[in-house]
Amino acid sequence: MEEGLAALETMAGPADQFVDKCVSHVFSGNDLNARTSGNPAFLEYTPEQAARFLLGQPGKAWGFHTKSENYVVTLLDNGICRLFAQTADAATAHQDLDTMVKGLTPGFPVRSITGTRAGPQTDAFVSSGRYAVLPHNKNRTPLFFVTTSTSPTRYFDAMYWMTFGDPDAMLPDKSEQGEESTSGK
Repeated sequence: MEEGLAALETMAGPADQFVDKCVSHVFSGNDLNARTSGNPAFLEYTPEQAARFLLGQPGKAWGFHTKSENYVVTLLDNGICRLFAQTADAATAHQDLDTMVKGLTPGFPVRSITGTRAGPQTDAFVSSGRYAVLPHNKNRTPLFFVTTSTSPTRYFDAMYWMTFGDPDAMLPDKSEQGEESTSGK
């Protein structure tokens, strides 16, 4: 377990912020609404400002920054939390997704969600997903994703998000699961 958590400590930037804001909201009861309410470090966006980050879904959006980066975190009414990073290195963002899932689920096999099942795959957008094979209800498997963008009209370089679902429903063909790796061993 400590080995997996140590891997999380090597992450910085967007993936680290995603774990702090979104993953802790979902798994640790560190309620994002409570953390942002009245906190001067977070600027709650108006519905008009939030619209581009909510992607047509109801919810809230907050802006915040660190010494080196501007972020937007959203919490949709359905519970999905997303983190947008204004600037991020695409290769690092995708590698950090793998590191993050392995660190959160040490000792369990981690599988990839590839192609359009992970999100947009175009010249300007690349998406990847990961999940760990956990011994519980498959319909509640935490699924983690990152989409990176090089579009000249983009308003983010990386977007991390997570949801719960059955990975087999997303991956009907087992050959599309991508490489399997084992964390924490």
